[in-house]
Amino acid sequence: MAYKTLILLTAICSTPLLYAQQEDGIGINGNQATAPNGLNNNSRNAGRAIVSEIPAMTVPHSVIDMDSLPLGPTSLAALNAVGSNGGSDLAGITLVPNTAAVGVYNTNVCGYALAAEPGSGGTTPAIIDASGAASFDAMDITLDLGGDSTEFGLLIADWVSTGALTFYSGGVEVTTITTSPFSAACGELFFQMTGGTFDQVVIKVSNTVGNWCVPQIAIEQTGGSSSPTLSVTNLIAGQVASVNIDNATPNNIAYFVWSLTGGGPIGTPYGQGMVSPPYHVIPLSTDSVGNANMTQFVPAGTTGMSVWFHGADRGTASMLNAIAATIG
Repeated sequence: MAYKTLILLTAICSTPLLYAQQEDGIGINGNQATAPNGLNNNSRNAGRAIVSEIPAMTVPHSVIDMDSLPLGPTSLAALNAVGSNGGSDLAGITLVPNTAAVGVYNTNVCGYALAAEPGSGGTTPAIIDASGAASFDAMDITLDLGGDSTEFGLLIADWVSTGALTFYSGGVEVTTITTSPFSAACGELFFQMTGGTFDQVVIKVSNTVGNWCVPQIAIEQTGGSSSPTLSVTNLIAGQVASVNIDNATPNNIAYFVWSLTGGGPIGTPYGQGMVSPPYHVIPLSTDSVGNANMTQFVPAGTTGMSVWFHGADRGTASMLNAIAATIG
């Protein structure tokens, strides 16, 4: 009955490409996701720049709050899509395992947090819950930014001590700072560089091998990256819902995928798909600026049903952000 009540499109294409196995270097796969945006061509300013803590960000920025994401494995596109102020332009994220033991999220619990998926060896980004009992693998994090930046913000949880941030520009280390202690107050710390810029931040804790997680990040908006994003609005029974894909490859194809059975994950050539079989794939043509959209009537009597949405941009071989929704 549930399967029949939601037909978002009558022209459904079950393309085999989303059944294929994930390929290295595409999307968040194993331990890396990077967007092709001319990253790491910034000026070399090692030895001249200074980083200090500041009370708050003073430049245009986007806050990525992990409470805005569904639990489970996540993606670069999903992180960018939930960023405030129109979205973040984070360009890449790499999780590197360290030698600490598996963590349990039970210290200074500050909401949902970004961590390494349990059992992944510290390499797969995931959102863990705030129950005080979520486990996660130990890792360090490298963030590639959308362009030359001067400010950065971070909240570390499950760790009541200082952090260690190393800033890079064009692949060259600029400087390292030991942060103030993170605590149960769940306050984000902010950092400003003078005398230079950075395009990458490596996040560790003071002893380099602790287990910790990240409930919130503030990314300066440099305009260097615009990740493809998916949105579904007006998902209300008896009304017309809108599906929009923005910032995809112009004059190409973007895939919209939906499922009534769960949030995956499944393997695809573009990264992890956050839908469960049976799912339905709808190819949409993008316009000259990389946008695509469709509308569909949501059948009456479907209020309260859960739906999972995901998709991919064929041109950049990257995943869109995943959405878990309930029909209103």
